[in-house]
Parts: sequence; C-alpha cells; structure tokens
Amino acid sequence: MTPGFYIDHADWTKVLHYARARQAQKVEVGKIVRTLNHEIGGMMIAKLDKDGDWVLQHPVILKQETAGANCTLDKTALADYYIEMTQKYGRDIQFVWWHSHATMSAFWSGTDTATMKEYASGTWSMFLVVNIKGEYKFRVQMWDPIEAGEDIELGFMNSPDNAIPKGIVEEVAVKCSEETYSTYNGSWNQRHNGNGKQLALDAVYGAYETQYGVDQEIKDYNKGFSMYDDEDELACDYAIKKIDSLNEQLCKGEIKHKAYREAVKRLNAKMERGKFDYRINLPKSNDQLDALVQASFAWDMIADKDTGEVIGAGYGVTGCV
Repeated sequence: MTPGFYIDHADWTKVLHYARARQAQKVEVGKIVRTLNHEIGGMMIAKLDKDGDWVLQHPVILKQETAGANCTLDKTALADYYIEMTQKYGRDIQFVWWHSHATMSAFWSGTDTATMKEYASGTWSMFLVVNIKGEYKFRVQMWDPIEAGEDIELGFMNSPDNAIPKGIVEEVAVKCSEETYSTYNGSWNQRHNGNGKQLALDAVYGAYETQYGVDQEIKDYNKGFSMYDDEDELACDYAIKKIDSLNEQLCKGEIKHKAYREAVKRLNAKMERGKFDYRINLPKSNDQLDALVQASFAWDMIADKDTGEVIGAGYGVTGCV
C-alpha cells in the first residue's frame, strides 16, 4: 500500500507564519521604509505513524541568509540540527527541507532544484515550498536506485471547521439581493447610471483615462500610503511592481512574450509622458528575455533613461528565480 503524506494543521500554520513574518518585515532604505519581501527556509522531520503514513512535524527555522529569491541555511546550524533531531527521535525519521516564495507563486525554481541535489546522498527526500497565500508544492524525490521525483498532495490533519457560521449565512441572505443586468452596446454590463447604483468598472476607467491621462496613474499610486516625496522615486517603485507582476505571469505561462513586450512598451510610454527618469530595456530575442527574467530581479531590469545604469538592489521585489 502506498504511504500517504500528512501534516498537522498547527505545524502547517507555523510554516505560514514564518513565511509571512519574513515577507512582511520592514527595513529602512534611506528615508523610506520598505517591506522586505524575502524568502525564508527551514527544516522539519517526518515520522511514520501506525498506519504506515509519513507525518511532517516540528517545523523550525535555522540561522540563514535570505533574499528576495533565495535563502541559504547556515551549514553549521544545519549539521547541529541533524544531530539534535537524530538524538531526540532516532534514526527512523526523514528530514524535510521547506522554504517560502514570499508573494511569488509556489513552484520549483532553478535554485530550488539545485538545492535539492544537495540531499542526493540518501535514498529519497522530501521538499516543501509555500507562499504567503498558503499555496504549496510538496515533492517526494527518489535518488537511489534511480532519480525520479513527483509532486503530490499533502493531507491536513486536525484542520479547524471551516463551515460558514449560520449567522453569516443569514446576514448575507438579508442584505444581498440578486443584481439585475441591462445590455449596453450589445454586451452585458452592470451599468446603472443615474439610478444610484454602482457604475461598471469600464465606465469608471474610461472616464479616469479621459480626464487625467494614463500617466497620472503613476502619481495617484502614491496616494494610498504617501511614502514618496520624489516623483521619480515613486515611478521607480511603481515600475518595479509592474515588472515583478509581468515576470511572474511570464514564468507561469499566463502571458506570452508578445504580450509581455507590449505591456513593457506601454509602461515605458507612461514613463515618457510623465517625464520620469526610468525605462525598461528588453533584449531582442525571446530566449534572452527568458534568461533575463529567470536570473534577474525586477530592479535589475529598470535603468536610468540617460545613463543606462540599472537601479540595483535595495528593492524587495524579484523575478521568477
């Protein structure tokens, strides 16, 4: 019978707490406070239960160096951990390396697969990657007699009851009614001009762009938190977040190269109209673009329009490594 793989809800939540704490940690860069948005990693053990299933438990973090796209556990701390767990639980355990991807999707990057090979001295290994949303990948990797790995689903034990409370159900039924629709220019819309109901989003955005011009979007980006006194600095941060989002979509196959390039072209046009100092320069071939996105941070793709100098580190957003 094939064994299953499980984790207690409390241990799962602890892993997510570690991931969210490091991602949300604040750092000061000059006069600006930024969210770190770093990965974090650690270890846990897995033990066989009476039913022959493996239960992942006791997640911990160790001394480590972190960045937006990787985390490196201290080798001395890791060796001490192996000795301590073996002394405490015996040799009939398996070690599980886990790490986070902060706000990125949960997937196996090239850095991850290279790190996995450091565990190839055993017969088989287990690996877990999560993000702050609770998305994950869990891999069981065989090393001997042949190398083969598979991503499988984890079972969650002792999960809290997620049934919707009766009071919430009743409140929703009382306060929400079914929306009515009307046709506009041959398409269905939630457009209710003049009758006190919500305007359709396309109407709002159309009026916004007509009145202000799309470059105003960059300046209005700051209104919610008022972090930036310098508009070029604001535009730089805006561009980082846009590129970060595009990089993730390209990595996950949600957009093609043509759509990626068109989006960057529109972003550069906004920078030009706003008379901001930054531009995004892309390589001509799609292979070179893939290599750039996979090996670079978002801030490495943004440069001063006059000098061509990239803005460099100091911003906590990554590409898809």
